[in-house]
Amino acid sequence: MASIPPLMESDGGLYLVGDASCAHSVAEKQRRLAQVVELHFEELRRPVYSYAFSICRSPERAEEITQDAFLRLHTSLQSGENISSVRSWVFRVAHNLAINDAKKRRFELPCRMDGQDIAMRSDNLPDPEQQMLREERKNQFQRGLETLTENQRYCLQLRAEGFQAKQIAEILKISRGGVVDTLQRAMKRLRKAIV
Repeated sequence: MASIPPLMESDGGLYLVGDASCAHSVAEKQRRLAQVVELHFEELRRPVYSYAFSICRSPERAEEITQDAFLRLHTSLQSGENISSVRSWVFRVAHNLAINDAKKRRFELPCRMDGQDIAMRSDNLPDPEQQMLREERKNQFQRGLETLTENQRYCLQLRAEGFQAKQIAEILKISRGGVVDTLQRAMKRLRKAIV
């Protein structure tokens, strides 16, 4: 039985490399690979789920998409693919899976995004008046989001997740200038809708 080379990290990328001097058993290699993927899963699961949910609007499908994205990460690393930015790679895969899912289900009525489903709601509301004001702002923001195009929503959410224009361009497969322009237009539309 041939041994699988160890999992290596270089320049931020993860991949399996061949080096006879540090060969390990297949079981050890699989264990190390599973640990790496599990660490990334724990770090990125919540934001990937949130992003997938924003596209497919179904908690169950968002969970399936999230799990599938990390299974694909495991498969890609196992096959020796060099992934320079795991975060960008996982978001790109989740984006593509969510878009494909949305296309399959485009005739279904989408549910409204609920803060409880993506754990973004605060329970520390001081009084009913402030709670009502927050709810009104949230509704205005939701109506503003509904005026955006799909690409504007995707760009805005990925930016909120901390991605830079270059990374968003890679995930959405559009030009960097297109991302900047799309973000500017999205912000302008949101300001008009909220004011």
